[in-house]
Amino acid sequence: MKCAKVTTRLAGYLDDALAGAPSPEERRQIGVHLDSCADCREELQRYRKLAVLLSRMPRAVPPADLALRIKIAAAKEQETAIGVTAGSTSKIAPKSCLIIHFAPSPFRPPAASSPPSSFLLSSCT
Repeated sequence: MKCAKVTTRLAGYLDDALAGAPSPEERRQIGVHLDSCADCREELQRYRKLAVLLSRMPRAVPPADLALRIKIAAAKEQETAIGVTAGSTSKIAPKSCLIIHFAPSPFRPPAASSPPSSFLLSSCT
């Protein structure tokens, strides 16, 4: 096995729990190559040092309201994609309005009510 291929597989070799990790046969071939190649052993050692440094970093904690903010943004994007805004529901066909009214978006949390489904239904009739 050549250095060019080994160096692209070292991260997976180091942590074979990752997706795309080398197969057992490929791991054996990489090990044989590492036994005879100081440059690739050095590169593997750099990956090990990086793993240690990263393990010492504090974990980032997402904001408590992140899921809600994502749902609101997705609901607004979905409304924009189908052309629903507070004042422009006249372009939507009546059947579409009923579908929107009776099958609300799974991404729309209760707090995100622009426009409310009763407005959509009354605007389309």
